[in-house]
Amino acid sequence: MKLVPGTKDQTAPMARKEIIENQIWNVEANLGKIEALPDSEETRDMVQTSIKLHEIALQAYKTEYVELAKLYDEGGPERERLLKAQEIDTKYLADYQALFRRLVELGKAYAAKHNIKVDWQTRMF
Repeated sequence: MKLVPGTKDQTAPMARKEIIENQIWNVEANLGKIEALPDSEETRDMVQTSIKLHEIALQAYKTEYVELAKLYDEGGPERERLLKAQEIDTKYLADYQALFRRLVELGKAYAAKHNIKVDWQTRMF
């Protein structure tokens, strides 16, 4: 939901394209923060894995997810939407999952070493 321009409390549903644009903005902002982290031998693999994960997500959002959002927003045929979603999975999912698992593995080791309590009930999406 988003606020309707010119109102204080009236909301309207967001178009899928707007949701994807927000996701792109969030991923880019987080990627910038990660890239700005100081380099150290101890965290290098974890930071580089996180950067790669964010880059994959960003690539998918800026291309196929924008196309999928357009199909939904314009009422495109269900078959086209399903094919586009399948294309996204085929192109990105295996790499994304592998990087995600690696990042969690590295994060758990780092947290254990530094006695950092973390709730590891993570979700990939």
